[in-house]
Amino acid sequence: MDGGSSPPWRVRVGMMQPAQPWFFYALTRGVMAINWTVQRWFLLPRIYPSFPVKIDLPKPTGERCPKLHPNKWQYRPWYRPESIGLGYLQNRFLVAIGWYSEMPGPHLKSSGYRLEEMGPFKFENSAHEEVMQKAAELQGCPVAGPWSLEGRRGDEPSP
Repeated sequence: MDGGSSPPWRVRVGMMQPAQPWFFYALTRGVMAINWTVQRWFLLPRIYPSFPVKIDLPKPTGERCPKLHPNKWQYRPWYRPESIGLGYLQNRFLVAIGWYSEMPGPHLKSSGYRLEEMGPFKFENSAHEEVMQKAAELQGCPVAGPWSLEGRRGDEPSP
């Protein structure tokens, strides 16, 4: 494998470097072939995709202001519900080994979040109309039902 007129060969000659051994070429081709085979035949799409947030919204339970929770949490577990029983012990263990910085609680909004409440604490209760307007623009239709501002206030009749 002399490389022919490929650019790497010309660069190697121009830099006065010796030719690579033939097994480097063979090893590279072999690794790339294995990579191609594994990606094509063994890394198939997931049947159930894993997203950081739930795609399906929870069913409204008559609760005046339903809130959402993420599926995965960062080092500081914002919006993680407070656990009881074995879940509490698991959280204590995860804090002890340093997986989380602190236990979930009201200071980390363990009750969940609503779209219009996300962001810094000082803006938590302001600009809700603008947030919902931008959300409606992004999804192409207004936010309706219990997730709308009217649903938050309880103005909307429940089904």
